[in-house]
Amino acid sequence: MYLGNTLEEKQASMDELCRRAKKIGKIGQFAVGIPAALLYIYFFCFQYESIPIKLFGLLCAVVSPKLFYYCAFFWYWGFITVKSWFIKYNVSVGEVASAAGTSVAVSYLGGGKKAAKTSLIIIFFIAGIVLSIGFYVGIFNYFSLKKQLKTQIA
Repeated sequence: MYLGNTLEEKQASMDELCRRAKKIGKIGQFAVGIPAALLYIYFFCFQYESIPIKLFGLLCAVVSPKLFYYCAFFWYWGFITVKSWFIKYNVSVGEVASAAGTSVAVSYLGGGKKAAKTSLIIIFFIAGIVLSIGFYVGIFNYFSLKKQLKTQIA
C-alpha cells in the first residue's frame, strides 16, 4: 500500500485512513453491535433462570458493541489493503464478480439446480474465508504501518 514518500505524507495518509476506519467502525458498532447486544440481553437474560448465565449475557451485551467497532475498523484496513493489491496487479472487481457469476451459471447449465446451489454455497464459504483473512490482514497492516511511522519519527 502506497502512503507517500515523505514522513509528513505518510502521517497524513495514516491519519486519513484512521479517520475513515473510525467512521466504518462506528457504523459497525451501531448497526451490528447494538442489535447484537439487545439479542444477548433477550436470549441470555430473559430466557434463562440461572444467575451466572444472565451475568454472562450482560457481559456479552456490554462488550459486543466495542467488539464490532474494532472488527469493522480492522476489516476496513484489510479492505484497503486488498483493494491496493487489486490495483497493483491490475485486477478489476467486475472481473472477479463476473467470474463468480459465470461459475454459478455454468454449474447450473452443466449440473442443474443442485450443482448451482453447491457452487453458490462454495462461493459464500470462500467469501467467509476472504473476510476472515481480510480482518487479519487489516490488523497486521495497521500495526505494521503504525510501527513504521513510529520508528521513522524517532
